[in-house]
Amino acid sequence: VFILVGGPDWPVSVLCGILGLDALPILIGTLPVAALVVPTVFAGSFAYMGSIENEDGVDLYPWADTMAAVASAIIAACMGLFTLSAAGAVKDTFEKNKEKIDAIPIDEEVK
Repeated sequence: VFILVGGPDWPVSVLCGILGLDALPILIGTLPVAALVVPTVFAGSFAYMGSIENEDGVDLYPWADTMAAVASAIIAACMGLFTLSAAGAVKDTFEKNKEKIDAIPIDEEVK
């Protein structure tokens, strides 16, 4: 799941297609991305609200810019968590399958 959510979008999607994985489990596995989407929507909404002024030039929502910064910090924390978790999952897989990976011959033409 962390690879689906924290990994780079295009390469992960292409790899899922190459491996012939079923779409439904992949779609279910990407549901935690809502942890990024929801605060992103809030950050944009708060940023817009912070720009609204009344006729006198006074901010109608003076707290909105602060909340936009808080939502952005939550986004950064979630993405950092997902990325580190994806890296950890890759590391664990490499360590678990070290013998199999080492047994794969090196393609001299590509080397």
